[in-house]
Amino acid sequence: MPVLTTNINWDFIVDKIMEEKCVLVLGPNAMTRGNGKTIQEDMLEFLDIDNNSNILKYYPNDDFFLFDDAGGSTLTCHRIKRFFDQQQPPEILKKIARIPFHVILNFTPDQLLPQAFNQQQIQHQFDFYKRHLEPSSIVTPSKSLPLVYNMLGSIADEESVVLTYDDLFDYFSSVFSRKSMPDKLKVELKGAKNFIFLGVPFDKWYVQLLLRILDINRQQYAFKRYASNQALSNEVQTFCIEQFKIDFVSKRIPEFIDKIYQLCENKQLLRMESSQHESELDKIKFLIATGNLEQPILLLQDYLKGKNNELYNEILGVGGRYRRLQRKVQVGAIDPKEEATNLNQITDNLLELVDETKALE
Repeated sequence: MPVLTTNINWDFIVDKIMEEKCVLVLGPNAMTRGNGKTIQEDMLEFLDIDNNSNILKYYPNDDFFLFDDAGGSTLTCHRIKRFFDQQQPPEILKKIARIPFHVILNFTPDQLLPQAFNQQQIQHQFDFYKRHLEPSSIVTPSKSLPLVYNMLGSIADEESVVLTYDDLFDYFSSVFSRKSMPDKLKVELKGAKNFIFLGVPFDKWYVQLLLRILDINRQQYAFKRYASNQALSNEVQTFCIEQFKIDFVSKRIPEFIDKIYQLCENKQLLRMESSQHESELDKIKFLIATGNLEQPILLLQDYLKGKNNELYNEILGVGGRYRRLQRKVQVGAIDPKEEATNLNQITDNLLELVDETKALE
């Protein structure tokens, strides 16, 4: 029987959070409702699987579905979206948004955590796995502009959600080819010195495989891994201890987060609402991270006008490329893959111009 550790190095965790070397990983069992059920369990009840004509079969061991046709998948995804549209971020997610993690990986397709950031007016960026598309360009994650990344898609994009075994095999095909995740996120994962797993279903074979693909099992003694998930069997915990060198903690998930929150609060490290005193360039960078490039392009043009002719001419060129791309999209003259590639290139150019402008000031 595995031994749940009570010897948690809290100072180490907080230090690594502040050094931007700690990655938080959230699973479907991380959020428990007042009724004692997880949001995942309530969502499955909402789907009413036994009486749902759109679902041919549900595989509870892996949490995947079988559909008669694509229509069943689309309607089920739509119903899942309806369920989450009716939810409010629980208190634990509001606290997580305040703790200065720079990268948070999410194993569920909902957007409750980004909502928790938005409700508290905390700047962040959100991205997710996109099937058959190149990963988005993102701003390098930081305490001031953290990244929430949905590993298995987002209900905002039905094509991205991993609901079936076929979806999963498409996903792994993308992962194995190293195309599904932004390069800047890969760099942050490789440089992490502390991983915290909350409610992650380690008993799922594909989760274990994914952790290996992400190199979570590398350098087994080079950094710490803590996990809290009381739903796991002793056998699964023992496997994770042996294979991934994970320390399972005695504290339950809310208590674990409460402790980190309290330590950060005592040290005045918690994230506050977006500052009204941020520089104009920081605001532009945040707008770029939201994915709508038109406003930050115009703002950067205004900022550079009369200050630096060379950079001003460059941003005019970037703006022209973006507008041409938008016209092609509107008339259907470009396929989604080429659109994503061009958009990523424009985003990267825009971020480089912002950084270059800051360096010259």
